Amino acid sequence: MNHMYRALRSSQQWDVSTASLLRMSLLCIQRNYCFSKEIIDPPLSQGQDILLQNMRSATDVSDVLYAIKLHHAIMNNKHLMQAFRSIFSLQKSYSSNMSNGEVISSTGFRVLCETLKSNVRSLDTGEVLDALKTLSYLGVSSNSKLIQILLHALTKEINSLSLQQLLFFDFLLKDFSSSPIVEALRIALPVVVESNVKMKANKDNLSHLCDLLHYASKKDLSDTTVNFLVDSIMKKRRSFDFKTSKSIIRSLCDVKNPDGSHSPLLHCAIQVLIDNIHLCSYFDFDSLISKLASKYSAKNSYFYHEVLLDTASRYIISAGCKFEEAIWHLRKLQKFGHVSLEFLDFVSQTIERQPALLNDCDPLMLFTLVGGLAQADYHPAAWTMMEPLILRRALAHLDDIELPWVRFTRDLCTLHSWPMDLFCRLFSDDSLRMLHAKENITLSHLQLLSLYSSLVSLCDWYNGPHLPSEFIEKVAVLNYKPTRDFSLKGYISNVLKNKDGVVTGVMTRLGHFIDYLVIWRKEGYAESISHLQSSSQRIFVEDIAPPGGSLKLAFIHLPANSYTSNTAQFRGPTRMMIDSLECVGITVIPLSSIVWEELQENEKSPYILQQIKGRLSNWDSMTNSCSRVN
Repeated sequence: MNHMYRALRSSQQWDVSTASLLRMSLLCIQRNYCFSKEIIDPPLSQGQDILLQNMRSATDVSDVLYAIKLHHAIMNNKHLMQAFRSIFSLQKSYSSNMSNGEVISSTGFRVLCETLKSNVRSLDTGEVLDALKTLSYLGVSSNSKLIQILLHALTKEINSLSLQQLLFFDFLLKDFSSSPIVEALRIALPVVVESNVKMKANKDNLSHLCDLLHYASKKDLSDTTVNFLVDSIMKKRRSFDFKTSKSIIRSLCDVKNPDGSHSPLLHCAIQVLIDNIHLCSYFDFDSLISKLASKYSAKNSYFYHEVLLDTASRYIISAGCKFEEAIWHLRKLQKFGHVSLEFLDFVSQTIERQPALLNDCDPLMLFTLVGGLAQADYHPAAWTMMEPLILRRALAHLDDIELPWVRFTRDLCTLHSWPMDLFCRLFSDDSLRMLHAKENITLSHLQLLSLYSSLVSLCDWYNGPHLPSEFIEKVAVLNYKPTRDFSLKGYISNVLKNKDGVVTGVMTRLGHFIDYLVIWRKEGYAESISHLQSSSQRIFVEDIAPPGGSLKLAFIHLPANSYTSNTAQFRGPTRMMIDSLECVGITVIPLSSIVWEELQENEKSPYILQQIKGRLSNWDSMTNSCSRVN
């Protein structure tokens, strides 16, 4: 039948009588006219509905529009809705020769819209939604009279819509320009969905539940609703597949108030993803890990999944992904504090084979590369070759003050690279003034002081510029934490058998903060130094003069981010801080907050003793020789 429409449109090539005859023949076929006085109504149930069939089988929107133009007078609701569905399908699949704008401006489409406007009251809500979908896709203004009529019609029936229809309705509103009814619906729809979830949700339909969770996370529905959906989906975990696992991960990452109770569902979905690695692409890993990284924090550590990150790293290695893709993956590993030496070797070996990769790369990629190595505290075999290339490329961007130069320089120092050009720049008066203008001034200043203290402690040949003493004093105060709850003091005192042998909140002149300081005499006991404690003044370790042969023991309660997430080793900057303290004659006893929080009460003192022995190999002989008991 479609070829008949096209033939009819070219009828100007024939004489008028021929064209008229063809038009009449077509009308007779479609309307069941007979050449008698009696007109037979077209009972659709008694024969084929040729107009409907032609709309369904149309291969171009122009065919549909032409049929509408000719036969709109006989169109019923079935024809009306089929016209909208056919137009949507053909335009979305790019099967039409007409643009959306050409469709909207056509006579046939205007006739279709007028027919819709006349029949809207007799359409059910699903049909109104279908029409609205097509109009929205074509780009009809949401402020047009027709769309406003459809919105009002749906508003009246909003409580009768199914959950799936409510979600779709909300989706359509996303791109509508603001108007009173649009804004009212944007407020009302989430409320209606929330009030109906528990009653109308199909708990046996996993896809439906995942759609609802996605909606709940995007629209900030209540924790109660989110938890209900999480529990319902968890019960269907045996039915998870690759697609649903991705949807679940994204939704849980979008939940406004993360809850540790969601951890089992998240990790179950991640495991299904890993089991279907053959279906994964770089984009899948990149987008999902980016989502997880955006939610990860010390408080919400359940967004970290060691196996997923290792799996993604191995995928990038085996798939031979681009250098840029590998670097951006490394950036996400840093966010989690995750270390993969295999992956770092892959990146460095790629550079070793293609040194030119560093010549034109974005400076942030350089900073990410150095940051990843510093976090792992790792020198790859190719570091000697990489170091000068990295420095040369970085220095080419030295005038870009927005780059994180302080952190980059600190990371280089962690790798035992001491870039004099960067020190001269960072310690200059101009640089300090610019640093003072940054938004996160406290962090920037503390990072610079940490860099400086490590430099002057560890680099004995350094003869470059120094930070002004007034700057050091000002920033050191920021690192002073007199109000900290020094809850480990009693345990340390108990292990050392001297309740007066520990002072808290001690500083060094270079700005280090020491949680607990002990003077351990060579005779094998802790010196009583509690009289040095002051609530109003800072105590500097340099001002404490212990008896000859004594040790200054610094117990530092290290937070979780001092360690890598998967190896429990010090991150590079933490190791460098400890080294800089020990370079000024202080023995550091690190105490992990991660380990401490997991210890039973009767395990805490033995843990401290174990840490002491780990740093002082002659501890037993020192204590055994003690002739004094406190």
